[in-house]
Amino acid sequence: MLLDELSAPPKPPTPPPANKTEVRNEPIQTNDSQISEDELEAKKYLKRGDIDQAIVAYRRIRPMSVRILKLIGQLSADEKRDYDIAVECYRQALKMQEEAGEDIADTLSRLGTVYHNRGEYDSALKCHSRALSLYESAHPRDSNSIATSLTSISNAHRAQKELNEALDYAQRAWTLRESCGSDNDTVVAKSLALLTNIHHDLGDDAQALKLGTRALILFERVHPSNPSQSAELLNTLGLVQMNLGELFEAQHYFERALKIYSHIAPLEQAEAARTEKNFQCVFEMQRSIDNLQQYS
Repeated sequence: MLLDELSAPPKPPTPPPANKTEVRNEPIQTNDSQISEDELEAKKYLKRGDIDQAIVAYRRIRPMSVRILKLIGQLSADEKRDYDIAVECYRQALKMQEEAGEDIADTLSRLGTVYHNRGEYDSALKCHSRALSLYESAHPRDSNSIATSLTSISNAHRAQKELNEALDYAQRAWTLRESCGSDNDTVVAKSLALLTNIHHDLGDDAQALKLGTRALILFERVHPSNPSQSAELLNTLGLVQMNLGELFEAQHYFERALKIYSHIAPLEQAEAARTEKNFQCVFEMQRSIDNLQQYS
């Protein structure tokens, strides 16, 4: 039973997922005059940065509500990388909301993101597709939520190597953000970065370079709020330049990415290792070319 599982000691954190997805979690509102002593205690632990004890305090709350389940799910997923508990929390919250006839779009989005992080891309697609349908039928329509769902669906298709479908949804998300005149540089940069990755995967490196350069300018404008995303984009641009035969440019991008990773280690060790491998590869390629030119 879920409540029994929630009463168990929290699991230690596991490494972050290889695929990062975007999710637009709606704020979980509460009235301070109505919260329990256990929730007040949980908030105190959160202020201290003690996530484990905060979760323990939230688990003691009875009756368990949708809001508390979503709080536990969010902490478990975002802070502990405990996606098993997060899935159970969101599924239980979803069931309670469906029985009460409440809006389930946000919960579906959260659940879809956790499924994606567990590598369950079919389940992620189902959740995000349901959320998209609800967002599109809502009045008034929330364009940001629709674009986020489109992006999440694109990410799931890309993870399954369904690149044409991924490109279609990513382009729809980008078109919607442009039509709404989004002034959030981070959101726009993420859309461009996703399109960059997909075009690179499809072998269209000229278009990937064009879009990636635009995305990088936007990421740098909001620096240092997105260092890992900037580093990932720089690594992709390095690979793009390698494919285009621009080895000096590729080396430059890899060096910039490694510099960022050196400041955020050990959070992105796997990504840093891949970038280091790419850097060594392009370095050896350039050295071989230099040697051939020297003796030609």
